[in-house]
Amino acid sequence: MSVFYLESSALFKRYRTEKGTDLVNSVFAGRTGSDVLVTSQLVIMEMESAAARGLKGRVLGRQAYGAMLRAFAEDLGDMLVLPLTGVAVVEAGHVARQWALRALDALHLASAVGVRRATQVQFVVVSADREILQASKLAGFDVLDPEDQDALAVLERLRA
Repeated sequence: MSVFYLESSALFKRYRTEKGTDLVNSVFAGRTGSDVLVTSQLVIMEMESAAARGLKGRVLGRQAYGAMLRAFAEDLGDMLVLPLTGVAVVEAGHVARQWALRALDALHLASAVGVRRATQVQFVVVSADREILQASKLAGFDVLDPEDQDALAVLERLRA
């Protein structure tokens, strides 16, 4: 079983064509019956904000904006969405201090840490953010950077 924690910098690549999009699409499309895709409830706010800012800044037209949010809502149905709890916020404080992460990044990593602690399941943190990747490695997670040139090979190895 592979459990992939999709942090927002990676997940957003699913809805905009950019470096790393192919890898994120492969995480979704290549799922086996035992693969689990996980994210934080935080990503809902992040996606809504990014889409609204794209619309306001005219990076997205109305149709693209609507299509992006519909695709995201559909994908949420395929993911385990971890709630933001008081425990996660407290853990995020520890994570932020330990690895000097930004607040929202600390919440993402704290969510993965908390679930790993509760379930004893090893996660693969999927992120395009260098600081999150580094902190995730230090926290004992396998990591997958969708922008890495060897990312597809790493994904295949992790699924083996």
